[in-house]
Amino acid sequence: MDIHALHDVENKLTANESELTKLSQQTDETDAENVTADQSSVVFADMPLSDILKRKEKYGTALHCVSEKDSIHTAMQLMKSLRIGAVLVHSESSSANAQPDIVGIISTRDFVTKVTEGADPRKTLAKDFMTESPVYAYADDTAIACLDLMQVHQFRHLPVRDRETNDVIGLVSVGDLVRVMLENYKDSNRYMKGFINGENYGLT
Repeated sequence: MDIHALHDVENKLTANESELTKLSQQTDETDAENVTADQSSVVFADMPLSDILKRKEKYGTALHCVSEKDSIHTAMQLMKSLRIGAVLVHSESSSANAQPDIVGIISTRDFVTKVTEGADPRKTLAKDFMTESPVYAYADDTAIACLDLMQVHQFRHLPVRDRETNDVIGLVSVGDLVRVMLENYKDSNRYMKGFINGENYGLT
């Protein structure tokens, strides 16, 4: 190979190196933009329960309760009409205009268990049927910590409190958490596929 051919190769390599450097810079800039744009899509494990409540399809921060003196039939009718799997139970002394004093929780699992043991839904009161003093999580607790708590205690519904006020602000279920986890996974999967295919770098 003569000296002119070597110069040609060297020039091509330099040009290619320049293009690679430019592409690398574009890639870094695109990554930074994507990180900024993707901050609202927090990784599921680190997602606070306040975000889970916002993402619930229905009744995110609504509190659906029955009185401890209501019948189990009343509780189940409420759950059926709202298509939910649990209701909270407040004390009879709770004021209608104030934060309810939550003393228990009733789920469909409780209903199946107790009724098969012989309880009469129309005559049995919520206070005699509920799970007393339910375990709570806080709105700033993470989704994965909530799942761990559910697994340890073997329940499917968890009341959520505001850490500052200690007020109950909602209820999350295993279904809520799994739904958000799958949505988060799909979003991440779409992004990764685009990343691999070069879509996020404007490549063809």
